[in-house]
Amino acid sequence: MDTADPEIQTLRQRLMDRAKEHPRWGEQMPTAWVPLELQLAMQAEKGVNILPKEQIRILNSQNESMVLTDKQLETFLKAQHSLGKLLYFDIANLRDFVIITPAYLVEVLRSIVTEKQFWPRGKQFQTILKTMQQTGEVSRDNILFIWNQDIFKHILQYKDFVLEILVHLDILVPIRTSTEDLSASLQSVSQFLVPFMITNPDKTKYLKKFCNSRTSIFLAYRFIEEVIPPAFPYRFLASFVDMWDVKKYKAKKHMLFSDLAVVEVDSKHDVAVQVIENRVVVSLIHLEKKENIIPTLASSVQECLTAAVHRISEFYSTLSAEINTKEERAESHMVMPFEIEFGVRCKKSLCYFPHDRLPDHKWRCEKHKKDNDVKCIKLWLSDKVGL
Repeated sequence: MDTADPEIQTLRQRLMDRAKEHPRWGEQMPTAWVPLELQLAMQAEKGVNILPKEQIRILNSQNESMVLTDKQLETFLKAQHSLGKLLYFDIANLRDFVIITPAYLVEVLRSIVTEKQFWPRGKQFQTILKTMQQTGEVSRDNILFIWNQDIFKHILQYKDFVLEILVHLDILVPIRTSTEDLSASLQSVSQFLVPFMITNPDKTKYLKKFCNSRTSIFLAYRFIEEVIPPAFPYRFLASFVDMWDVKKYKAKKHMLFSDLAVVEVDSKHDVAVQVIENRVVVSLIHLEKKENIIPTLASSVQECLTAAVHRISEFYSTLSAEINTKEERAESHMVMPFEIEFGVRCKKSLCYFPHDRLPDHKWRCEKHKKDNDVKCIKLWLSDKVGL
């Protein structure tokens, strides 16, 4: 190789510039970290993928004069995590174990989230796959059945920890009975949603037939960022999907798709959830006409969903602040990344306005130069102040 070659010089400079973009570029790494880092590398070479934190403490204690204190060990694990050398989450139910081979997580994901052609043969496996594709659901027992294959048996030793990781990363979404249970232990959860296995788009005519200005009122959570976390809608859905059944359209079609979810509150009321650009749009639909929507039902649905969005938003705010101080985390929880809006069917599309600018009688859409009656929109509030 000719080191004087201008192209080599250009490549070297580009590599250097790219390296400098790393957030930890220029930081001095303590030499005291080296022995433990080598020990973990040796464990990984032996095929070990997950280590209990206590075992890492034991390895650390063998390093004589370079033993890290508990505080230094925490800093080491968080720094190695930020560099992508291992996976360590300092939160309840996860901090007792460390994935020392990050690529191992791909193997875990492959056990559940995979294409049809790679799915194992056998009647029960095919039934599990079909259920996930049609409803997005998988039971705890079926997950363990999948992991009981020879190729995945290594997961079973740490099955509870791995389930916690998959939930933390939104690969699995626990189906719970209320928004109050969002932070509860997974031990009592027997059913999960698998967001990334729901790939079928809505091809029904349900929305066209039932969701319109005559039958429905609309509420939207508009996110300040242009991109909504991919699994957010599914966590949102999971917060109330167990309160009511997923609607069966024409008595057989589960209304759970990659772009739409509909639950049936009662024989007269449905709730539909869609993600449209940077909005999560909620439609409360009455079978006959929106004037017949029960006020207390509308306000209860609104309060439930708003509480769920708040809780889930707080969860995502902690993901971006894992290495921050407690003060920074607390501050990040104070600002929600979304704004609540009301929607009206204006011309052929939905138009929105801030919830705190709800007029008494009519709202004028400046875009379409149209006055819209907002009497029924007030049903979201009823006699409560939930927004």
